Amino acid sequence: MGIDLGFDDSDAIAVLAWHDESPNTYLVAEQVTSGQGVTDLVTQIEAHQKIYDISKMVIDQGGLGKKIADEIRKRHQIPVQPADKARKMEHIKLLNDALRTGRFKAKRDSKFAQDSFLVEIDRDKSTPDKIKGER
Repeated sequence: MGIDLGFDDSDAIAVLAWHDESPNTYLVAEQVTSGQGVTDLVTQIEAHQKIYDISKMVIDQGGLGKKIADEIRKRHQIPVQPADKARKMEHIKLLNDALRTGRFKAKRDSKFAQDSFLVEIDRDKSTPDKIKGER
C-alpha cells in the first residue's frame, strides 16, 4: 500500500499486487480524498487492510508528513514506513518502464489512468535529480 498525504492536493491510497512468478504489477485499489483529517485517513487505511493482505505500507513523509506518519504509527498502531525519497528518480524510471512495457496494469477508468494523461514534465524547471510536473 502506498499512501501520499495531501490536503489541498488530496490524500491518495494505492494498493498494488503482484505474483512472484509474473513480471506484472496491478493497481487493485485506489482512493483519493481531499480535505480530510488524519482520523478519516486512518479509517480508509484500516478498511483496505480488512480487504487486502497488506505486506507493506509506505507513506510519503515530506512536509508535515513525518508528523502525520508518526501519529499513524503511535496512536493507531499502523506500521507505515517512510517512502525512499532518496531514490525517487530511480523509482520514476522504473514506473515509466513498467508503463511502456505494459507490466504495470491499471483499469482504464482508474484515477491513476486519468491523471497519467494530465501530468507533463516541465522541462524548463526540471533538473537531473528533480522532475517538476505541470498540469
